[in-house]
Amino acid sequence: MATTDVRGAAGEEAIGWSGRVMDVLGHVSRLLLVQGLWFGGALAGLVVLGVFPASVAAVRALEAPSASVRAFVAAYREAFGRANLVGAGFQVAWLVIALDVAVSSSLPAGVASAALAAVTIVGAVSAVSAAYAVVALARAPQATTRTVLRFAVVAPWLTPGRALVVLAALGAVAAALLTAPPIALLFGASAPLLVHAALIGPAVDRATA
Repeated sequence: MATTDVRGAAGEEAIGWSGRVMDVLGHVSRLLLVQGLWFGGALAGLVVLGVFPASVAAVRALEAPSASVRAFVAAYREAFGRANLVGAGFQVAWLVIALDVAVSSSLPAGVASAALAAVTIVGAVSAVSAAYAVVALARAPQATTRTVLRFAVVAPWLTPGRALVVLAALGAVAAALLTAPPIALLFGASAPLLVHAALIGPAVDRATA
């Protein structure tokens, strides 16, 4: 009798482990699918016009009960105009930052260091605000462009701890690009977007309730 109980417990434990492994594999495959869809969406918009709508569609796909190509494409098309309207300001800011970095190399050492420090801070703040904007666009499709931008600019300062975690996720992507490019290619968009959606989504819901 005791032997039967032990075997039964071992069998249940094995089933439990296999179930957890299948769950992990399911999450990984979902991230890989969304990553591929994100790349496709970004390229479809020639990158400049594709990154923001692809990111919005990716957040919706990650939060849906099941990710599918059809649902991603529908979300991408729906978000295309608004996402690019919101994203235009961030992209202009990033272009200015890139130009500043290029120009700073010709400045005296002390001035160049100060300029790079300022540019780094502005770049980090704008990247975090962009992440907030993407999640707001995905979670609140009825919100106006002005509302989304106001949320993206103000919300990170109201909860700096959350904003720092969002920044850390973005930093992890940058580090992966430099040290482990294959990992960045496989999960560089979908994984941080999943983290951002989990962190920022509740704040969007409260702000737009």
